[in-house]
Amino acid sequence: RGARQVVDDAVLLKKARDWRYEKEWRLIGRRGAQDSPIELEEVVFGMRCPLAVKYAVVRALEDPPTTVKFYEIRRKPDTFLLNRYALDVDEMLASLPRRSLSL
Repeated sequence: RGARQVVDDAVLLKKARDWRYEKEWRLIGRRGAQDSPIELEEVVFGMRCPLAVKYAVVRALEDPPTTVKFYEIRRKPDTFLLNRYALDVDEMLASLPRRSLSL
């Protein structure tokens, strides 16, 4: 095994035990554009995910139109609980990108 494979295995295939409840599956294939044996169903953005990243991901997945659902994690008011909420994609796309009024 080469050094690249060892690093890829350590970084891409392992997860901290505290996150095992997520039951996440990772499919690693060749780099670059190619057909996929799976269909992406949803994207969940974490609490600290910048709006610009959300916008870029939504735009990247909109053509051709897909049935991917987008969610964001937010803290439930007055608690420490985290909930998943549907991302208002239409609102986000209507308000971004922001430009200077002089353009």
